[in-house]
Amino acid sequence: MTPHDFIAKWDGADETHPLAGLAVMLGNLVSAWEHTHYPMPPEMSGVEVLRFRCTDWLVCRLAQAAAR
Repeated sequence: MTPHDFIAKWDGADETHPLAGLAVMLGNLVSAWEHTHYPMPPEMSGVEVLRFRCTDWLVCRLAQAAAR
């Protein structure tokens, strides 16, 4: 299993795996990056969070498609 495969499939069940620390560190870095670049508006319901994230995702994909 490659490091990429491990990180993509790791669900936290095997914390003794040699790459477990890397997976946790990458997850923390991605989370910090998202909080900085895509902050969530405060006090949103679950439905509002889903709508916000889906809209954000769609806008990003449309911008990427237009840039091609």
